[in-house]
Amino acid sequence: IQYHFVTSDRRIFEVQVELQSNGEGVLAAYKKSYLSNGRTRSFYRYGAGCWLVGAEQMATIVKYDNYNLRGTYGYEFLVAPPLSARLDFDLVVGIRTVQAIISGGYSWAW
Repeated sequence: IQYHFVTSDRRIFEVQVELQSNGEGVLAAYKKSYLSNGRTRSFYRYGAGCWLVGAEQMATIVKYDNYNLRGTYGYEFLVAPPLSARLDFDLVVGIRTVQAIISGGYSWAW
């Protein structure tokens, strides 16, 4: 789940929560910028995240090796307002792992 919001001075931020079936997940926050405007638009975002490890319970947020830096380059295609298709290319760098992730899906604006 991602929540996209725009501040009064037009800066764009996203907050992301992912939960997996093994009891782990991710909490992340990003600063986002669009590189183009129109029906098809590219964007980049950067931010920080924390791996949420179920076995560690609340201690997961105080363990420094669960934190990571994140960068994304992606595309959004407006299918029909308010529905968009989206493709993301993510790089996640942390103390315990480095990951490259490709994800796709849709976004819905209210």
